[in-house]
Amino acid sequence: MTGAERVYPIFIIMGASGSGKTKITELAFPREEKLVSFTTRKKRWNEKNGVDYYFISREQFEQLIQEKKLIEYDLYDDNYYGVGRAEVMEKVTKHSVYNVLTLKGFEAIRAEFGEQVIPIFLDVSKENILKRLKKRSESMESIQKRSAIYEKDMEIKQQLQKYSNVHIIDGDREIQATVTELKAIIDHYENRSEQLF
Repeated sequence: MTGAERVYPIFIIMGASGSGKTKITELAFPREEKLVSFTTRKKRWNEKNGVDYYFISREQFEQLIQEKKLIEYDLYDDNYYGVGRAEVMEKVTKHSVYNVLTLKGFEAIRAEFGEQVIPIFLDVSKENILKRLKKRSESMESIQKRSAIYEKDMEIKQQLQKYSNVHIIDGDREIQATVTELKAIIDHYENRSEQLF
């Protein structure tokens, strides 16, 4: 990327496991703005390779790490997740982009792109997360696992407070209210971005 190229906002959405981050972002952003991550986890029945994730083996993922082809990566729930450097560099000069990441992933991208990276935390109570998981017919094992890591996930909210451009969204409301608030944040930065360049 040359210094003259415009860089659009990079929205990084975070929150507790089961908080609805993926659903909210899919409703708020156009599909082409998603940074598609690589992952070693198993594909769910409703997911498409290359659309939801690039599903690869652990060996392939470790090769990407060795070749420094990932701008960020993290191990979450014993599976690797990471964003390819080439995908970010290609998309960020064309339009805004987003991804659902861990704090470590956000910090890696922030180190490279600075204030262009907008952290957004979806704040949902443990009670509501458990209700939603039961509605989704998650297994009891999955529900217990997500419940156990809730407190750790919520520490992210506290750690994000040091960033002046952090946004905390109340995810306990109806989904449309949450999506509307997220869209307002997106519009604010996209409009500001147009004025800056």
